[in-house]
Formats: sequence, C-alpha cells, structure tokens
Amino acid sequence: MLGVVMPLLARTDSPTPARPPAITTEHVPPITAEEFQDLKRYQELREAWFVDWHSEDKGMLVATRTGGLTQLHLVSAPGEPPRQLTAGTEPVQSARFLSDGSFVFPRGVGGNERFQVYRFDIDGQQETLLTDGDSRHLMLKRHPDGRRLAVTSTRRNGRDQDIYLIDAQGEAEASLIFEVKGETWTLADFSPDGKRAILQRYISRNESYAQILDLETLQVSPLPSEIDSSGVQAAQRISRAEYHFTADSGSIVFLSDARGEFREVVRLELATGRATWLSPAFQWDVVNMELAPDRKRALIELNVDGYSRLYRIDDLDAPAPRLNELALPNGLVGVLRFSPDGSRVGFTFGRSSLPEEAYSLELKTGELQRWTFSDRAGFSEDAFVDPELIRYKSFDDRRIPAFVFLPKNRQPAAKWPVVITIHGGPESQYVPWFSIVRQQYVSGLGVAVIAPNVRGSTGYGKTYSLLDNGLKREDSVRDIGALLDWIATDGVTKWNLDPERVAVIGGSYGGYMVLASLVHFGDRLRAGIDRVGISDFTTFLENTSGYRRQLRREEYGDERDPEMRAFFERISPARRIDKLKSALFLVHGENDPRVPFSEAKQIVERARSSGSPVWTLYAENEGHGFRRRENRDYLVAAENAFLKRFLLEEK
Repeated sequence: MLGVVMPLLARTDSPTPARPPAITTEHVPPITAEEFQDLKRYQELREAWFVDWHSEDKGMLVATRTGGLTQLHLVSAPGEPPRQLTAGTEPVQSARFLSDGSFVFPRGVGGNERFQVYRFDIDGQQETLLTDGDSRHLMLKRHPDGRRLAVTSTRRNGRDQDIYLIDAQGEAEASLIFEVKGETWTLADFSPDGKRAILQRYISRNESYAQILDLETLQVSPLPSEIDSSGVQAAQRISRAEYHFTADSGSIVFLSDARGEFREVVRLELATGRATWLSPAFQWDVVNMELAPDRKRALIELNVDGYSRLYRIDDLDAPAPRLNELALPNGLVGVLRFSPDGSRVGFTFGRSSLPEEAYSLELKTGELQRWTFSDRAGFSEDAFVDPELIRYKSFDDRRIPAFVFLPKNRQPAAKWPVVITIHGGPESQYVPWFSIVRQQYVSGLGVAVIAPNVRGSTGYGKTYSLLDNGLKREDSVRDIGALLDWIATDGVTKWNLDPERVAVIGGSYGGYMVLASLVHFGDRLRAGIDRVGISDFTTFLENTSGYRRQLRREEYGDERDPEMRAFFERISPARRIDKLKSALFLVHGENDPRVPFSEAKQIVERARSSGSPVWTLYAENEGHGFRRRENRDYLVAAENAFLKRFLLEEK
C-alpha cells in the first residue's frame, strides 16, 4: 500500500507549452522540457502500413504518419519515396482502390467514429464526399463493376447499420439493399457476376451465420450448413468468417470452427450442400484468407502462438488441395492482398523488435521485397527486444500464455520493476507487434513488461475464449492474480523481477481489467493506468452507442436481466474503487462512442476518497484511443512521469 496521499492540486485547464490545448488534466505535474527531450527520439520513429494495390498497377497505397497524423501515400516501386495523397486535420488509415484508379476511404471527426466515405481522385488531387455527412458508415466490399461499394449506414434510424450500395462516382443515389433490425450484419462478398452477395450475421467472436442475398429481388435465402453433409458433430456455437465466392459462383469458401476448437478452411457447394474441408486440422486458428483475382487460388494466414504463418492454396476446386507454406521471417502479417494481376501479395510485416513496413512477395519466385523505409530516428537494428513466451499456472491449473520483455544490459543484481499490460476486446489476443511505447518502457524506463493472454482471449481455441463469459467474468481477473504469484516465485528466481514494484496497464476492456485488478490485488500493485476503460458494466451497456449495445451484451451479459444486473453490481470496480490502495491514472477521450467518457468520470471522486493518488487526462478531440501525435506524445510523457513517481521510486 502506498503510504503517502497525493496533495490536491489546482485543475490545469489552461494550456501550457507542454500540454496540447485539447487536453485537460488533474494532478498531472508539469512535464519538463528535459522529460520531453528524453522521449523525443522514440516519438520520432515512424512506421508504414500496407493498405492496397493501385488498381492500374502503379504501385501500392500505404499509411504513414505525416504532420502528426496518419495519412495515405502512394509508393510507385520498392524503395521509392512515398507521395502523400490525403491531408487534413483527421487521420486516414484505410482505403480500397476502384477500377478507374481512384480510391475510397473512411474518415471520422475527433474520434467520434461517425465515419464518412470519400472518393479520392489521384490525378486531380480531389476528394468527394459520398455519404450523408452525419450518419455512421463502414466500408465493406467493392462491387465487381469496379465503381460501386457496399457500406453500412445508420442513416435510417441512427442506430441500425443497414447495408447500402453507393455509387463511387456520385452519379446515383445510395440504394438500400438490406435492412437490419437490432442485429449486426455485414456484406462479406459479391458473386463474380455481381448478381448475388453473401451476408453475414455476427453475434459474437464465437457465433455467426450467413445468407445469400439476390441483388435483383433483394430476397435472402439461407446457406446450407457445412455440418449437414460432413457428418461432423455440430458445436453449440460456430464461428465463421472470411466468406468468398469461388470463380464459378457455385461454391463459397470460408473459415469455420464447426469440427473442432479452431477455424479451418471449408468449401461449400451451394447446389448440393456438400462441404469439403480444405485445410488440415491445425491446432491453431486460420485468421485470414484472401482470394486471388481469378478466385481459383487463395492465401491463408495461420496464427501460431501469436505469430503468422502463410500458406498458398493453388486450386480451390480440387478435391484435396495441397497447402504450400510460404517462406517468411518470424513475425506478423497484416492486411494481406493480391496484386491486380495475381502475381504478388502485399502486406504489412513486423514483430516486437522490428517496426512495421510494407512488403510484397512474388508468388512464383518467393522473393520478398520491402517497399517502405521509414525513419528509424537513429535506432540501430538491434536496439529493440523480442519477448520470451511463457505459460504460467492459474487458479484452476490452466496454463496462461504470456509474453515477457526484459531490458538489455541490465545489471543482474538489480531487481526489475514490472509493468503488466492487458489487451482489450476481450475477444482479442496480444500478439507481438512492434510498439514503440512498450520498447521505451523496457529500454528507457528499465522495466520488464509482461503481456498475458488471460482466459477469454482468442487464438487458443473456442473453449478458452468462452472461459470468461457471463458469470465467469472475474475468472480472467484471477488470472492476473496468478501472474502476480508467478512474478513473486518463478519471476524472481529466473529473471530477478521485483514483486514489490508492479504496475498494470490496459485499454478498453483491458481498462476494466486494470480497475478490477487494483480492487482485488491492491496490496500487490503499486499503480495502474486505465485507458478508456469500462468501470461498471451496467452503466457501460446503458450508455454505449446504440449500434453496438446488443453486440456487447452477447459478450458481457444483458444488464436488463435481474440476475446479471446484480452480478454486474457485485463485480463493478466503480462501486468498490473507494477501497483503492494503489496510484491510479485515468485516461479517456471525450468523444469515445464505445466506452463512454462517463465511465471515467463516475469513478474519479470515489477513487480519491480512498486517499490514493489519482491522476486524470482527458482529450476533447479524441475517442476510443489517441490518434493525434501531439496528444499521444503528451500522454506518453505523462504516463512516464506517473510510472517514475509510483512504480520506480523506492518506498
């Protein structure tokens, strides 16, 4: 328990040179020029992410930071300097090319996630608004005619995300093709002739269904099940994803976990209902599948303990197609897409010690080419660390995977303070992508960082992902308690970790895990940083945006049910935060549509009544996470100051 009470300071509402004007703080001390200078080198490092291939084979579109915001750039050939295309006061990170060489992209305002869709004409350097300017939109799939696009929109009632076809040339009104009523539907693919579409109903990460939409009549018909013809015993819930029509439109291929714990590739013949499983029974999930332009070949990505493995399927119509693994260095792949002629695949590649860049792979020769060479801010190639994967025993003897990052060149006699970082979701998984913040903690602050995948995480089978649902919610919190036990035993013995100096950090659902951990294990935790976290599931579900409320009820439970509501009250960190024993830092964007700003506001005074130090940092122009560089830089500096004060200092 911390033995001092943080003195009350005046609210710092007026901007200082160190603090962006959109940010307000309480109890955060002024950040000195020296502290900013210490972090500047880390903050100057850049990365680049593959977005799409130019439809006329004129290079690839990438996203990289410019002027403090991520914007889209065109790279004409490997190693050529990126040419900036989009600009403005809001970030742009994704896009898809149309057949005429223009591209479409979504953009919101101030983190509110009410995305609008724009078309960008590269030759004329002009963007055109394609949606209504107010409702929330998500881009889905391009129509085979190359000029239309399927999007979801809340324009009808402000809540349901109906599916529309919009004309990317702006010459025709948007047409409603599927009306949604209180559910979550997406359009997964168009048939090659453009006459049909696959619609997917998403209930949760563990349950989804699909139908065929006739685009002329707008009538829907159910898909035959992959279970009917295969004789596989159906699970209670089946997870399906990545639906694609094959070349003749007579079959579809998709990912399904119907015959086991993990997602596999299955081909389903629409006329007969016959299912053929195209991938072997991997003991890991197939997490991504991309079809070649001819729809006869595919690439799949396997998630092996958090790392990517790529396989090529050369004939989707073969009775038993062979899978050939593609040679890649150990790392992670993102945004996998074939080039227009199908000869190459583009993707983002990186790992914990390797910042992300855009790459391509020649499928015939296996040649790997790096397209972007971002500013490394003077860091050498061996400056960053990769983690070691461990598995520690939890309360029920289940082994919990976790990645452990250790500083380099640390004197072995010195004990290492520990930062536990918990991912959000919870239908997610920590995978070892590069994080400059994590690397700065390790090399700059000299702490060990541990990233666990507590129960409820994906990537380890459907049973594992369901272990925290409903009334089992706090079992995942007990996994953090077991990790604290491991730090105090094996962690001390093997790596000289310091169980007396441990902090926990997390965002969104990970923020709930931070608050719950502080409530349960406050005598073993020095500090916690809650970024845009849930503090009470009842108030969260009542106040989150209407378009996602039912989706979250499927994961967390329904607050309208008396038993579940009573359970939420029992486990609510906001209702028990007055027992806080650790220092707490609350970070939130005021425009957050997912975890409302009220989740942070409602616990501040209760937390301070405990006598523990409580810092707050709010941004009026951010939402579910900080995307503007000036805000992120200040946040990182403030979090560093917090950790130095409450984690690194000896009592």
